[in-house]
Amino acid sequence: MTASPCNRRARFLKAGAAALALLGAALAPAQALSPDDPTPIGLPEGQTPEQSPDQTPPPQPGAAGTGGIQSTPLPPLPQPQPGAAPEPTITQPAPPSQPGVMQPPPQPAATPTDAPAVNSGAPGLLDDSNAGLGANLWQGSSAAQLITAMPKLPAPQTQPALRDLQLRLLLTKAPGPNAAGGIDTLVPLRAERLHAMGFSTEALMLTKAAGSGAPADAKGAFEKALNDQDMTAACAKADEAIGAQQILDLYWRKALLLCQIERGQEDPARIGLDLLRELPDKDQATKDFVAVAAVLLGEGSKKKLKLKSEPDAVQAALMRKAGLEPKSAQPAAAPKISGPAAAAAIARDATQPLDTRIERGEFAFAAGLLTADELIGLYRQAKFAGDPLTLPDTPTNRGQLYQAADQAFDPVRRAQFLQRALLTAQARGAYFATAALYRPIADKVTPAPNLSWFAPEAARLMFATGNLDRGGFWLNQAQGAQMANPTIARSVPGLQVLAQIAGLTGVYDADPIAAWQQATAASPAAVDKLRGIQGGLGLPGGATLATPAGDAAAIGAAAQAGRRGETALLALVALGGKGLANADGPTLAQALGGLGAVGLGPEARRIAIEAAILAGL
Repeated sequence: MTASPCNRRARFLKAGAAALALLGAALAPAQALSPDDPTPIGLPEGQTPEQSPDQTPPPQPGAAGTGGIQSTPLPPLPQPQPGAAPEPTITQPAPPSQPGVMQPPPQPAATPTDAPAVNSGAPGLLDDSNAGLGANLWQGSSAAQLITAMPKLPAPQTQPALRDLQLRLLLTKAPGPNAAGGIDTLVPLRAERLHAMGFSTEALMLTKAAGSGAPADAKGAFEKALNDQDMTAACAKADEAIGAQQILDLYWRKALLLCQIERGQEDPARIGLDLLRELPDKDQATKDFVAVAAVLLGEGSKKKLKLKSEPDAVQAALMRKAGLEPKSAQPAAAPKISGPAAAAAIARDATQPLDTRIERGEFAFAAGLLTADELIGLYRQAKFAGDPLTLPDTPTNRGQLYQAADQAFDPVRRAQFLQRALLTAQARGAYFATAALYRPIADKVTPAPNLSWFAPEAARLMFATGNLDRGGFWLNQAQGAQMANPTIARSVPGLQVLAQIAGLTGVYDADPIAAWQQATAASPAAVDKLRGIQGGLGLPGGATLATPAGDAAAIGAAAQAGRRGETALLALVALGGKGLANADGPTLAQALGGLGAVGLGPEARRIAIEAAILAGL
């Protein structure tokens, strides 16, 4: 029989948890240097003149200014505790003032006594202390609307900001609307989306915790125990699966009969055997199963058996019980893994070619199923075959490039490798995952006059991964060099827009987007996206935007009513349905504004940074 991917996915939990490690880290603002008055370059904060670039301390997990995919595991999944803490206070930000953007009415902040205690029995794995989005996540929403919207969540999702928020939404410990009598209609939908994203273990844990039916891999777990010849464990798993079903199919009827015989329950077993005999149009496998069961119940001789079918795991176990050695018993089928889970499995399979493992590993890493350390381990297996700066962009050559960047001592040479890696990643649509991998290496490169050519790429990398302080230093480097380098001069306006979106404080042009458009001849569509981002974050410079339609139009109503889960769900559907790179200005404005209004401002800003880079910054 075919087992579900959940049956073999325990080791993916760590990789999935690694992708969630720093989701809640706030983006700490830093003082930007005035674009009109460049200031001399200094060492980044915390680095002494005696430190070499290679001695720069790496960012600590959970520290302000960190972001992106990290290899630090998520804290252990929470255990139910008595007297759990109430949902954290949500403070409404100032509403955006741009036309076409949802403007929630001012509301007093909730006090801790206003929120009910976390329901430790609610379905989910993440509580408020462990990256959860609140026990009241779905409160006030229409179950019918959520059931309609949730299957629209894209899967797999490889856009880091959207992926991480989507995982938190699906894993938060919170009951669905109208959940009663142990039935929560959202649980199977949440589990299905998790499974489609590759997080099958988490999906299984969610369904088990909710007690919403037989585990998705019930047959696989049962057959594994059968083939291990552990009948006690096998029948216990069969009991669990059979008890969760109202009507048994033929497979579980056979499993039930097998376990009744194993336990010596002859009377129920005979009734079950008679019912199988009475089935019309039995296939050969069922006829053989009935014949062996009859022998075990004293209704014939095994010497007269003439079995014609190839036994499956259940019949093979029955034959062993009768003292018959199955000639070709089928072992428990290996799970048919697909999608990002298959990519992670291939990446970990040492029998696969290295090029294939790296390529699949990069995809699994972007999907959150492989840790940075695992992918780097694959990169380190690549053998050098030339100068990485001149080799074509292939998976194995990317392994060489990573090693070269990591091992370089000359800052200029290291910067060349970094720039090559980031530019080729951008060309193949893998910029953000690559940026997360290379960020620790880039942290070792200190801004210097002879690295001005690298400053724009370094600043973009730092803003993309949440290191605002270093981003500011590199932006200052670019601003100081723009008079002497026309290429750098064209990049500075876009970096200033990106810095403003990222939360870097400072003096900016009255309309930095217009300055960027003039410098780069950007398309009206790109300008529209950035205007939408400005409006959604409440930044100055937004323009009148068209009225959003479809799923985006409902975000405002949900946010104004304070329905956090519904707002996040609709925003993720609106932004992820066509891909963040294809989101238009009104949709970005509505989604980002809605997320900010329900207390998800840091998440909205992280999405905004990625959307802005995809728009051309």
